[in-house]
This record gives sequence, C-alpha cells and structure tokens, in this order.
Amino acid sequence: MARLSMRDSLRNITAIGPRIVDNNTFRYERPDGTQVVRLHHTDIVETLPDGRIKLNSGGWKTVTTKDRMNDHAKGYSIYSNKGTWYVRRREDGAEVPYSDGMLLPDALSGRALAKAEKEAAAAIKLKADIKKFVLKTLPTGKPIAPPNNGDCWDCLMFDRVEPVGPAKYLGGASEQPSKPSVNPGHLLSHIKEGYMHGSLVVNAMRDAGLPDQSISIIAFSTRPMYDRVRRIVRRYLQKRLGLTY
Repeated sequence: MARLSMRDSLRNITAIGPRIVDNNTFRYERPDGTQVVRLHHTDIVETLPDGRIKLNSGGWKTVTTKDRMNDHAKGYSIYSNKGTWYVRRREDGAEVPYSDGMLLPDALSGRALAKAEKEAAAAIKLKADIKKFVLKTLPTGKPIAPPNNGDCWDCLMFDRVEPVGPAKYLGGASEQPSKPSVNPGHLLSHIKEGYMHGSLVVNAMRDAGLPDQSISIIAFSTRPMYDRVRRIVRRYLQKRLGLTY
C-alpha cells in the first residue's frame, strides 16, 4: 500500500502535537488529553486520561495492525492463536479474546470477558464455515462460472471491487484493499446457502491485486488454478466479514 502522509491521515482531526512514529502510523493528542496512535485512517490505540486503553482495528485485522498495537498498548500484548486475536496483560498473564472497541483492563473481567469469549467462538466457527463453503462451491475439475448480471446485487454494486491498474499490480496488492462489507448479511447468506458466483470470485481476486487479464487466466480458463482461487476467496471473505486474515 502506498505511504500515507500525516496531513492526509489527520485531515479534519483536532490533533495536538502530531508526529510520525512508524510507516503510515502517527501519534497525536486530543483536546481532552487522550493519547492516540493512528494507523492509516484508524485510531488503533487510545490511552485515555484515566489510564485505560481502547483498541480498535477498524476491521483491518492485519499483522501490521497487531504489531502497531503491541508497540503502543502499554502493559499489554496482542497475539494470534489459530487465526483469533487475544490480548494478554503482561504483569499477570490475564487474557481475553480481542474485540474492536474493547477497553482495558475493563475487558478482562465480568460481562465484558464473557462477551469477548462468545464473539471469539463465533469467529472461529465462521472461519470454519467459510473454509467449507469455498471447498464445496469451488471443487477441482468443475468450471468456475464467470460473472454475469444475475449475480448478487450487493456484490455487483455495493461491495464491488474496482479493476486494478498496472501501477497497483506492480506493488503486489491493490492500493486500496477492501474494508469490511457495507452489508455483511449478504455474504453470510451466500455462505449459509452455498451460493458462489463469478462476481464474488472477481471481487476477491481484484482485492488481492490481480488485474482482470490475470483473473481470466487463473479462474475462468479451461484449466483454473483451483487452490489459488480458493485461497484468495477465503481471505477475501474473512476480510469482508471483519475476521483476521
């Protein structure tokens, strides 16, 4: 992804003493005294005046986001186990499944902990459901249906990933990766109903940085690269549904 300037990241934000702390990562203070670490356009770590810490990936549960949280969430470490994030308090080892918007140390006890554990279990199940869905609907040896106007309207319009230009392709990934779906319900219904279609496949591969000419060869030729297509579609669905990827 292209490097972001501090001015663009902090546009329309009242930021006191902003400074660059890492690639595409900025630190600033709010008027109320909250210390904020911002990655791209998301405030990922907020240290409140009372000392509590708020974490938020903004749906971008990437290795980079996790690394930045580890750098700036003082007293806590964030780690991944089988694709699920956890937050551990360094002083005593107490831990809780990660969730966006969590407040620490509040999330380490009571109802907040129970809620986080329930959400983590649901995320693990959804990942397994995505894997089964992709394997079942993109079987080796069966042609992959190309996109057409009868495909899911949300995939065609609201979640559509635009074609990737040559300059972006040279970077190995699209310059503007997908955010979580604007309507995750339609993707969940695809998984539940076993509805795979060409527009979903194209969106996933565009999101991975592939130009349309390569997509045609990889997915819709007489000899599709099934393993690669399945891997890309799984990752795309995890991203769009706010899971780690």
